[in-house]
Amino acid sequence: MTTTPTTTGPLTTAEYHALAPANRAYHDAYHAFAGILKSGDTVYTQTIHRSASGLKRVLRVIVLTQRDADGNVMPCHPNWATHVLTGARLQTVDGYDGCVVNGCGFNAGAHLVDILSRELGLKLRHEAL
Repeated sequence: MTTTPTTTGPLTTAEYHALAPANRAYHDAYHAFAGILKSGDTVYTQTIHRSASGLKRVLRVIVLTQRDADGNVMPCHPNWATHVLTGARLQTVDGYDGCVVNGCGFNAGAHLVDILSRELGLKLRHEAL
């Protein structure tokens, strides 16, 4: 589902508009994460829904790297960008967006962060909330 960007640097306006819409979304998502994450950062996941059978989970992705004007850490919820980069479906549960992970018998949050790490070329840590 995902496609590796042809360049990780900024594109000119003409180059950006020449991209197919799916590649534009990937480019935007890639650069959204590139601006807030670096190797070694922790990406948190929170399960906001689990199906009765346990075969589907909806996870929110939370990154604590942005700071407000007073220097306090503010949470960033890059669920759309995670959805684009990992290929996970996006679902809204009780007003919160999350990425759908199917399957059981494994750590779904670590799985999502592992895919994200590979797509971004960064070594990210995972912690469940």
